Amino acid sequence: MPLPELLPIPSLTWILLFAWKGAGLPPDSQTNSYKRVRAQAYRLANAPGWLHSGRMEAVAAEGDREQEVLAAAEALIREGRTLNLSLGDIAERVGVSRSLLYVYFDGIPAMIDALFNRHLDRMERTVLPDPAEGSSDFHDRALEAFDAYLDYLIDNGPILQLILRERHQDSPLGPASRQRFRSLLRRIARETCQALDLAPREAFVLLELIAGIPESLAPLVRLDQIDRATAHATCRRLVAASLNAFKVRAG
Repeated sequence: MPLPELLPIPSLTWILLFAWKGAGLPPDSQTNSYKRVRAQAYRLANAPGWLHSGRMEAVAAEGDREQEVLAAAEALIREGRTLNLSLGDIAERVGVSRSLLYVYFDGIPAMIDALFNRHLDRMERTVLPDPAEGSSDFHDRALEAFDAYLDYLIDNGPILQLILRERHQDSPLGPASRQRFRSLLRRIARETCQALDLAPREAFVLLELIAGIPESLAPLVRLDQIDRATAHATCRRLVAASLNAFKVRAG
């Protein structure tokens, strides 16, 4: 039975602040997927032309099954609001044997790492695009970003927060994934520092506080307690009020 979505989850910024103070990173949870696909691509590139079509279909089918495994793992995380998954539950949901899962992933941590990067890809595309591609005004970009973050949370749930709340040795993420997230958050904080008269730590605290607005509104929409339009109007009003409390540098 799914747990209620309103249970508090630390927001992404605050989680990272704790992670920076940790004692080292966990072992890398790389999978064999990259090596396997690379080998398949090499064989395909060097195969006779008449074999290309069938092998291309086989590679595509394998990619589809890998996505099915990730979708099943993500659904179980959402339903239980925990990363304590079992290979048996995932295999049953996909309709395959447990041993077949190892063809695609080395284990649960590797699946969660892949899920994390997939969602971070979505975040970068929809919530945090390159500043050069958007409005030159920081206030406008911030409103658009938190609006997009609200949509992301409504559509996807708190999957990233659930993954990131695991600390240090318990984290399923490999060093590359953790470094990618740190770099992304540092970019946001650096832009905030440059646009507002804030020290780095103050910028992180401000981002933490403002991120709590869409993170609080999204579960209400997912539970049909408010509609999406009301959530967006409330989010924009509160984010604007928070930003207006600071003096934005001209230009």
